[in-house]
Amino acid sequence: MVDFLTIVKKLIPGRYHTSTGNPSSPEDFRRFVEEAKRRVPELARMKDWEVEDAVLEALDWAMHTICVKQREWGHVSEAGHYVGIGLYKCEHPDTGKFYIVHFEEEIPDAGEAHVGFELTRDWREAQRSFSEERKYWEEELKRRGIE
Repeated sequence: MVDFLTIVKKLIPGRYHTSTGNPSSPEDFRRFVEEAKRRVPELARMKDWEVEDAVLEALDWAMHTICVKQREWGHVSEAGHYVGIGLYKCEHPDTGKFYIVHFEEEIPDAGEAHVGFELTRDWREAQRSFSEERKYWEEELKRRGIE
């Protein structure tokens, strides 16, 4: 098993997305796994669902262990529709300094979930990505009439 730090280190820089419960999920999953295996060859022999789990667990580990949350934004509707975005500053002797912009959306009544993240070494790029993601979701929720 490849360790979390190795996975995170090899995914920098990059932008990743996977989902479940919607028509684009199989393609999102396929692209996510393909890119993870390409970037982290140690994952190549694992089953696809194990690759997705390992990458998501590695990112969760990083955000809660070697990162400090710098900014966050979220919205939960009365029906339980959730959107959350976080900007994390991370540092470790083996990775150096980097940033994670993490995104989640859950639509419980549809059984749908999305998760995405961007890893970068550029603070301005991370701030821009966070701001653009937040602006998009504020407008999208308004457009959908989700309050």
